[in-house]
Amino acid sequence: MVSPVNSRGVRTHTMWQTLTRLNVVAALVVGGALLSGCVSFGAKERVSRAVEVSTEAEFSKAVLQARGPVIAIFHSPGCGTCHKVLKALPDLADDYAGRVTFVTVDVAVCPTLGSTYGTRWVPLWVFFNNGEERQRMSGWRPTFWIKDDINDFLDRN
Repeated sequence: MVSPVNSRGVRTHTMWQTLTRLNVVAALVVGGALLSGCVSFGAKERVSRAVEVSTEAEFSKAVLQARGPVIAIFHSPGCGTCHKVLKALPDLADDYAGRVTFVTVDVAVCPTLGSTYGTRWVPLWVFFNNGEERQRMSGWRPTFWIKDDINDFLDRN
């Protein structure tokens, strides 16, 4: 649709064209806010229930001295796959609340723990039960596969 030209040769917009453009802009702004999470409309705020450790003493207390199942996740700040894991962690922690404790270890902050547990690849998942290492897995998998691995671990321990 071509805009009409006024007496000075300037294209003018009809009221309908102006409103349509404003609606498009408003839709883009609202859509962007929803996608970015600025507007939640009452959705509960997600808080990670994972314990973040930054020293060997904290790791010893949270993992090695713990009673029951603990999953330690070794990660690095420059690792894109690690960001996926950390993003999925609140949901996993909610699903396994009371059954598994999740602990995260940033190998850049505590490299001695990374070398102690041989973190050649990150993310590295190390499964412990009563302070003893039981199994490992590395990398990212779809959440349902991760849940299958956790369920298998819980069934065996």
